[in-house]
Amino acid sequence: MTRVELARTLGDGFAERLTALWTEVTESGGAVGFTAADDPELIRSATDAVLAAVAEGQELLFTAHEQERLLGVVFLVPADVPAVQHRGEVRRLMVSPAAQGLGVGGALLNAAVTHAGEIGLRTVSLGVRSGDGLERFYTEHGWTERGRWPGAVHLGDEDYRDEVWFTIDLTGYPQRTSR
Repeated sequence: MTRVELARTLGDGFAERLTALWTEVTESGGAVGFTAADDPELIRSATDAVLAAVAEGQELLFTAHEQERLLGVVFLVPADVPAVQHRGEVRRLMVSPAAQGLGVGGALLNAAVTHAGEIGLRTVSLGVRSGDGLERFYTEHGWTERGRWPGAVHLGDEDYRDEVWFTIDLTGYPQRTSR
């Protein structure tokens, strides 16, 4: 049974498991910031940086596990300045290729959005690259496309993709006023 939760403690070996997941998703063509041609050390450095942001409370990490196996993750980043403190951003939704199509991504996304509403956020945004069917996934989960930046993502050679921006309005979600 898959367990999705806000990670409060990461435990020994989590950085390695996250790096392995990020590498696996990247190598299968996932849209998570890298290409299969990139140096694997770049992913390890990115893992260290994002886990430091989680440790400092700048990013919230949601994990999906089946027993001890890490199936997926997603990050929620609440805004840190007063004028936009009602907003947040979802970043790096990653699901192991072996677990794709089983509802893990939707469960992670739902956990992040629900938590965003619980901590008082009113709107959450995210960006994805075009050409992988991601637009449909987010639309089916209640997100609204807000715009595109043509050719903003470069995957190699002449492969340029649009970056597509989405938001979801949380006014219908449970609201609390403190973070």
